[in-house]
Amino acid sequence: MNDFEIRLPEPSGGLTWRWMESDDQDVVYNLFHLIEEVDNPPYRTTLAEINQLFAQTQHWVGIVGETEDGTPKAFLHARLRLADPFEVRCNGAVTHDYRGRGIGSIIAQFQGEAGEYLARLLPPGVPVVILCSAANHSAEWEHILEAQGYSWSYTLHEMRSDLKALPEPGTPGPLIKIEPWNPDLENLVRLAALEFAPGAVNSIGRNLEQWKANRPDFAPELSFIALDRSTDRTRVAGFLLAAKYEQDWEVLGWQEGYIDLLEVGLAWRQTDVAKELVSATMHAAKAAGLDKVATAVSSHHELAATKLFGSLGFSAGNQEREYTKKINR
Repeated sequence: MNDFEIRLPEPSGGLTWRWMESDDQDVVYNLFHLIEEVDNPPYRTTLAEINQLFAQTQHWVGIVGETEDGTPKAFLHARLRLADPFEVRCNGAVTHDYRGRGIGSIIAQFQGEAGEYLARLLPPGVPVVILCSAANHSAEWEHILEAQGYSWSYTLHEMRSDLKALPEPGTPGPLIKIEPWNPDLENLVRLAALEFAPGAVNSIGRNLEQWKANRPDFAPELSFIALDRSTDRTRVAGFLLAAKYEQDWEVLGWQEGYIDLLEVGLAWRQTDVAKELVSATMHAAKAAGLDKVATAVSSHHELAATKLFGSLGFSAGNQEREYTKKINR
């Protein structure tokens, strides 16, 4: 990676920077582990998730900050999403013993340079933004981002429901049936999603192999498909992909299913397809011996999503703020 046109940050705050290599997954994982043990967020990052971070695209750049004895203390990983909307997604962190030394500003500065570098892979004039999270950072991190031209874009609100009182099963719509996840319908679901949720598909993987591989915690027993058989050709009206993040359960203090993706086609958004998909997952989670079901709701769709999940007994919990910065090209 030393042939990149961008330069490594100068040594500062007791750290010297090196280029992140393609086999640095363990380094990033260990840094996440150290930070999460102190911050104690309601989740734990797994090595599988870090591996996915590296495998999503070959268009990425990263740096690692190390002490004199070679101990990693900070990192930044920036990756280009080659689909509309075009984004450079950044993940970075500093261990607690090296905070307050200006390293956060170095990371924010470098991710801007990394974004500009990666954006050169796209044709001139294509709009690109840098996207990063302020989930578990202090207010100081948000101030750093704002000082470098980032602005709040949206917030992810976590919503959660216990399974003590389950909703009564209803009717999703005429000749529409909620069915258990069927591996034989994977490609049919993927193709339908490309039609009415292309952004979601692009984040998982456009081809069938990527679509299957990029969800290591997928729980098929909690996932469902809504099929419309009102015509000669069966159509996917909607689907729900759920997961079990078992590494989080000890921290949470309970066991839960997590709704990663809920999508309904435009033609069925005035029906109860979404409601019945969520209801089916709640019933399946209860049958599997789980305690709760959770999901994340974007502020872009907050009103409709909060109304839907609220009607099924979900209440708001933690939130994660996302910041963006336009890349001048």
